[in-house]
Amino acid sequence: SSMFLRSPGPMGRALGRAWPARRGGPVRWLTTSRPSLDGEGVDPNLRWKKQYFDFKAFREQLVEKKRALEHAEDREIRRAYAPPAPEGWTVERFLTEMKYGDGYEQVAESFESWEDFISCTPLDLHRVEMPTRKRQRVALHIDLFLRGLWPRNPEDEFPEEFRGKQPEKAGQAWTKEEDAKLLEWAEYYDADFGNPWLYISFEMQRTQDEVEDRYHDLVTKPRLKNQECELAITKAARPLLMNRRFRLLPPNLFVVPTEEHFRVCKASFEVPAGLKEFRRPECFAPDV
Repeated sequence: SSMFLRSPGPMGRALGRAWPARRGGPVRWLTTSRPSLDGEGVDPNLRWKKQYFDFKAFREQLVEKKRALEHAEDREIRRAYAPPAPEGWTVERFLTEMKYGDGYEQVAESFESWEDFISCTPLDLHRVEMPTRKRQRVALHIDLFLRGLWPRNPEDEFPEEFRGKQPEKAGQAWTKEEDAKLLEWAEYYDADFGNPWLYISFEMQRTQDEVEDRYHDLVTKPRLKNQECELAITKAARPLLMNRRFRLLPPNLFVVPTEEHFRVCKASFEVPAGLKEFRRPECFAPDV
């Protein structure tokens, strides 16, 4: 009969199995390719291959996934806010106007709608089969269309397209209530400092020129008319001659206001007593 011996090694302790041995001969201990729990006494080549977590690849996949989600979200937003096509335009008409050439029908069939075409980016165009040079021209014309630079409008439509919105009371006659309100805003924004006409024009719903001209009519011109002006021109204002061919100073131009708009002071010039001996009569007018 066979005699069973229990393996005293780690494999026997781990598996708890009995191994047969022949009577009258040497005992042969049998092993298996399955590693033990502690790994002692087992051929290293028979162990399980160690596995490691590749954190670098995991991080790259996360970044790529996030980039793809951001691109998809941006594409949906661009599709929702895509500008409408001009009257009578389709994707095929767009490609025809930009002179795409042969094969524009196959390119137009790659897009489901006008919004899907006009909202695509250069990255999206790489998914459509077309030559590289034509792909670049399509991306360029889409960008120009979104900026309003293509197709070009007739010249007579440019003023209407870029003209700003006129204020509500532009060109209307001024009333006493508006004049009083203008003086209040001029005092609030300090009309004597800087350029407050932009803010006042917004408050009055009039153009800047109307507000500034009206303020000058109400305040500036009456104030200047009540002031007196003095003007004195002597021989010192003549150009200084360095030689007979060259003048150091150019001749001066004097703008003299008339008495119709500005009151002129009466001449009341008197030379101090200590300077009378130096007075030169030829430098002054006879009545001074």
